Order: sequence, then structure tokens, then C-alpha cells
Amino acid sequence: MESIFQFHQPEIRVLAHDQGADMLLREVLRKTGYSPVSMGMSDEVAQTATEASGKKERTVETTQGKARHWAASLAPLVTTCLRVDAVKFPGLGVAPAEEVELEWPPFARETAVNKSTVVMNWSTASAASTRTKVAYLHDDWDEAKVDEEVELIDSATAAAIPPSPFDALPGDTAPDGAVPTPPENDNTEENADE
Repeated sequence: MESIFQFHQPEIRVLAHDQGADMLLREVLRKTGYSPVSMGMSDEVAQTATEASGKKERTVETTQGKARHWAASLAPLVTTCLRVDAVKFPGLGVAPAEEVELEWPPFARETAVNKSTVVMNWSTASAASTRTKVAYLHDDWDEAKVDEEVELIDSATAAAIPPSPFDALPGDTAPDGAVPTPPENDNTEENADE
């Protein structure tokens, strides 16, 4: 009699399942607006830092959009909760007079090298004031600290610039009405002796 039991070893397709799961996960991330690179999935292709940051841009945009969306709903809710807390526990809670403003930490900070390059380009093109540059470099500073730094930079820059010899030309009048005299040439006596 022949046995009805037969030995069967199914093919274990680990790589195929792994690739299928990876493909599905990438598609889910793409549809939800995230970059696979920001979730720790590599593209297994050598890339520069600029390319890597460009690929993370989708995630940054999605995160910022969600922060705006949630802030619009959470700000009134937090304000209401604080007011209820102040009524429920008098003397312990704080009731805000205005709606609470929510601030989200930046998802990805620019490196100091990138920021300095931007500021250097602004300086070369004369495209930004000192205040704009300081506020951009130190986005975590308050207004008073930024103003203080701007004053320090402006005073140091003004002291470092020597007066131009073209500031007072012959025939010009000084602010007090006197006619400035041009600086004497020290070489005139030497030339006369020769």
C-alpha cells in the first residue's frame, strides 16, 4: 500500500517577502508625505550631504504642516484647560488672558556651516542687514539679545574701518567750516635733495 503522506518542503522566500514589505513600507511613507531616508531606510546609493538633506525635505514639510494643523486645534484646547484648572484649583492654576501660543521645535536644524555660508552670501551680495544675519544665525535668541549683538558688531565694524583719504579732498569744507589741508608728502624733501 502506498502512503498518503508525502514529504514536502515549501520554498522559504525570505528575500522576496523582505523586499515586498520594504516596497509596501516605502509606498506608505510616500503616500503620507515622509521620506524613507528620514525613517532610517537607506537608498543604498552613495549620496552627498545635499542630496540627503533634499530627500529629507518631504519629511520636514510634512512635519511643519502637521504642526500648523495641530496648533490650530490645540491652542484653544490648552487655553480652556488652563482656565478650568485655575477655577478648579484657586490660587494654584493660572488663567491666561489671551489664547496660548504653541511653538514647535524645529524638526531639523541647519548646520553651522550651512548657516555661515548663507550669511556670507548675504554679506557678499549686500542682501541682508546685520540684524537679519544675527537673527538667522541665533534663532533661539530673544529680541533684546539680538539687538545687543547687532550693536556690538556695528561698533566693532565702525572702529575697524580706517578713515579714507578721499573723505577730505582739496577745496572741500569740513563740518565746522574750515578748509581741510591735504596730508603733506614726506618724499618732497628727499626728491629735492636728489
